[in-house]
Formats: sequence, structure tokens, C-alpha cells
Amino acid sequence: MYKVIIPSYNRSETLKNKTLLYLQKTNIPPKNIFIYVANEEEKNIYKCTLDKKTYAEIIVGKRGLPQQRNFIQKTHKINENLFMLDDDIKKINMKINDKKLMEIEDLDNFITFAFDLCKKNKARYFGTYPVDNPYFMKNAITFDLRYIVANISGTINNHDIFRDEGEECKARKDYSAGKESHEMTIKYFLADKAIGRFNYIAPTSTYWGGKGGHQVSRNAEGEKEATEWLYNKYPKHFKKVIRKNGMWDLVIKRKK
Repeated sequence: MYKVIIPSYNRSETLKNKTLLYLQKTNIPPKNIFIYVANEEEKNIYKCTLDKKTYAEIIVGKRGLPQQRNFIQKTHKINENLFMLDDDIKKINMKINDKKLMEIEDLDNFITFAFDLCKKNKARYFGTYPVDNPYFMKNAITFDLRYIVANISGTINNHDIFRDEGEECKARKDYSAGKESHEMTIKYFLADKAIGRFNYIAPTSTYWGGKGGHQVSRNAEGEKEATEWLYNKYPKHFKKVIRKNGMWDLVIKRKK
């Protein structure tokens, strides 16, 4: 058993026409789908926009992706299987060869397989390859330290992983949503000595683009502060870089 968790803000039409539409086509039972919005006004808008047969419940949580994801983690039971998706997922792909991807048609089967495999490997966190480029994707499942993007990820929920940060993801809470993926990745890896990454799977989405959504939480100053904080806390695992767009970022140091 698992829950599909979708945080969304001011993008009911996007959710309807992308993530929810894809889930309908891929054997995900509507009873497993839970949508998290910022307030009661948003909830009413989403209820008017979405077909009530396509999801289980719309829940009012917090505004802002960092706050919302912390809320989701804290309000679910320990060891619940939570499959997190952004609201703008057009499809999830499987690598066929270096030039071709194929859309996954039975996502229910993949999610069940992924949680079962991670439990066998004592990993409580998993994700996919970050970008849908078949040339760089690999036909491999790894459990070493590799970056997991939070826009599509699975968590065997727990309340102890961020205990030293006041039981919240600090990069989410204090700095910028843009670095929460890095903190989630390193925290789970250090706790479990393993995180799962399905390198032959990748989503197609707009990620930080598009009107509305939670990208308002991401800004240059917040990115820099979160980068500095995470680098200073985990210098053995990260190196700092500045991207061509001027944004600060972190790269995982791989063992040679």
C-alpha cells in the first residue's frame, strides 16, 4: 500500500491536465491520490476544477513547497509509503536505448516494485534520474550516494531523519526550496547508508517553470544561503558551484 502525494499551489488546471491525467492512464487507484493545497480558498478552487473521481482527498496544509513538504512528513505515520509527485508531471519515462524513451503505462507496478526493492536494501528514500535524456540515463538501479530530485521521489516516512534540525528539513524551512532535494538526499543516505535511484526512469515536467506553483520559494539569495549551509555542514559530500545563470548550486562528490 502506498499514497501518491501531490503538493500544489495556484495550479489546479496544471494538475488536472498533467499529473492527474497521467495518473489516470497508469493504473493508479484514485483512492491512493492525495492533493495538498495552501488554504480553504485554494481547496474550493481545486474542488471545482478537478473531477472528484480522480483523487481521494484534497487536504489543506501550508503555503510554500518547503512548508508543505515538512507538513506532509510530520502528519503521516512512521513507515507509511509516500510517493511524492509535483503537479506538472506530464509523464514518467523508461529508457529503451540511448535515443529512445518509452512512457511507463503501469505506474502502480513500478511504485510497488520500487518500495519493495528499497525495503530489501534498507533504503527509506528513492528517486529517478534527474532529466529525461536517454543518452545519459543508465539501465541500472543504484543504492550509493546519488542526487535525488524531490519532484518525483518515494519515502518510507519517518520522523527522526531531521531530528537535529528540529524535526524539519532546514533547507526547506529556513532558506530555499531549491536545495531541499540536496538535504533530503544527504540526510537519508547518511542515516541508511543507502538511497535508491532508478537510473533508467525519468519524468517529463516543467519543474521550476510555469505560472503559479511553488517556485516563488526559490530565489538567488536563498539559494546561496542554503548552498553555504549545506556545504559547511557536509563538506565531505558536496562541492559548491555557480551555474551559468548565476545561481549557486551543490554537486555531490563521488568516490573515485
